[in-house]
Amino acid sequence: MLNRLQIHGDQVAALLRPDEVPYALQAATHVPGAEDLGQQPPALGGELLDIALGWHSEYLQGLTDGLVGGTNLIGWLGCEAQILARAAAGHDDLVVTDQRLLLITFTADPPRILWEREHRGITLIRRAPRFAQAGRIQVVMADGSAVALMLGVFSAAGARRVVDGFAAASHGTSS
Repeated sequence: MLNRLQIHGDQVAALLRPDEVPYALQAATHVPGAEDLGQQPPALGGELLDIALGWHSEYLQGLTDGLVGGTNLIGWLGCEAQILARAAAGHDDLVVTDQRLLLITFTADPPRILWEREHRGITLIRRAPRFAQAGRIQVVMADGSAVALMLGVFSAAGARRVVDGFAAASHGTSS
């Protein structure tokens, strides 16, 4: 199996602090879908009437998307999870180190950091697979918001590497 950290190790090391140790590197993207950004259900009239008449409803579409693909973003406008979701809209790489979680791009020359947070800014990273989304993870931020990222469609291997790497880094052990 390909190990992206071995392949891109020198490029990743150039982006890290001198005392920082990388644990995992995995291609990642945020797939837009159901987002719960503090939206309220429709009130009487307006959108509720549209739903009753069978017209398009953003609220109903969001509920349907959530049932099929899961909720991909939970929080409020400007929350940490929304910032990561917007940064991960391309096809970039998630890096877990002993100190930080980073989103980097290899499409820039030289590669660069698109987003980063210290471990204290992240509460949890867990696997959150759905149908045809075996590599889906959820990153829960310290501010209480959460975002789902895709690390593989049919294989959960990348998701396991990232989750295990974050767990090892959080407990001060190498993976």
